[in-house]
Amino acid sequence: MIRVCVNVRRLIYLPSCVVARRRRADRTRCMLALVTWLSATTSPLVSIRAARREDVSALRALAASVESNVPDGSWFESRITDTRCHCLIATLPGSAIAGIALAKLTSADDALPGRAHLSFLVVDKRQRRRGCGRLLVQSLRDRLVATRATSISLYVRESNGAALRFYRKLGFRVHTRVRGYYRSRATPTGSAEDALLLVAELDELDFAGTVCTDGSVLQI
Repeated sequence: MIRVCVNVRRLIYLPSCVVARRRRADRTRCMLALVTWLSATTSPLVSIRAARREDVSALRALAASVESNVPDGSWFESRITDTRCHCLIATLPGSAIAGIALAKLTSADDALPGRAHLSFLVVDKRQRRRGCGRLLVQSLRDRLVATRATSISLYVRESNGAALRFYRKLGFRVHTRVRGYYRSRATPTGSAEDALLLVAELDELDFAGTVCTDGSVLQI
């Protein structure tokens, strides 16, 4: 007990210049550790922009690399040119496309006006778990809010645990189960797979940890 007290007193009476040097050293070590962690876990600076017609082939190729049932090029082009659709892409330095997100606003006479439906979200396998998907959804949210949309929905396979965890973390909740929604790819039992309809209020989505600057985003 006496030794502890002596050590504490010695620390208290250290010259201010020594204390300052130690604090600078501690800050330097913390910054180096942060830089090392960021380089290992985050995506490079990603730019989010609206998709263009010339992106159609690249968009379909990326979608086909991760999905088995992909629409043809005309489907993507029709969404890009539809004024009620917001089709965004995430590009890496060098213009490589890292992800796609597409949402469509409901029509004026829809039973649920003010709602958007997220019909497509695909991220390159090499860029997953680095925040790219979350950044795409955030950018979509900002654009949808500007059009006075208030909520968003999407379908996800009930068996897709990773996607469910991703959307729930953002703030989506399960609204209902749709029996046999995915009929194009049957389950091992031979029956079509159910879908879960997820919904969220746009102003309640949580994007903590995302930094946005001048149209570019970096996940930290």
